[in-house]
Amino acid sequence: MRDAGRCCGKHDERRQDPRRAHGRTLTGIIRPVAATINGPGEGERFDRDNRVVTIKAELPQLSVNEIAFDPDFEVSPHRHDDHVDAFYVLEGTVEFTVGDETVQAGPGTFVAIPPDTVHGFANRGPGRARVLNFHAPDAGFAAWIRQQ
Repeated sequence: MRDAGRCCGKHDERRQDPRRAHGRTLTGIIRPVAATINGPGEGERFDRDNRVVTIKAELPQLSVNEIAFDPDFEVSPHRHDDHVDAFYVLEGTVEFTVGDETVQAGPGTFVAIPPDTVHGFANRGPGRARVLNFHAPDAGFAAWIRQQ
């Protein structure tokens, strides 16, 4: 078990310059922001016709959304040129289309789609599905959810 003050066991984060990690100097660091901690049922919730989207975290580098959606919900194939779109299936079975491939993904499945890759997803039933959806960087996605 690793000491809580160490990130990887190679160095002590409490004593190191925050611009250095794993022996490298990092440039273009974004100023630190407050941590985001949301428990079960917490976050910014948006009830829609056939889905509930909860923004769990919104940072410039990452947004995390919990999406619970009915069997009639589908996101048509599309692409993002400015961020990775990733999913972790929590409940149900989600049909993901990535490029020309379609997969049925159950709980515990992780899918990460690189920028400029055509992808979509749907719930083919029988019950509700639930995923964590990650956008890295956020690229305005959380703001888009609020506008829907």
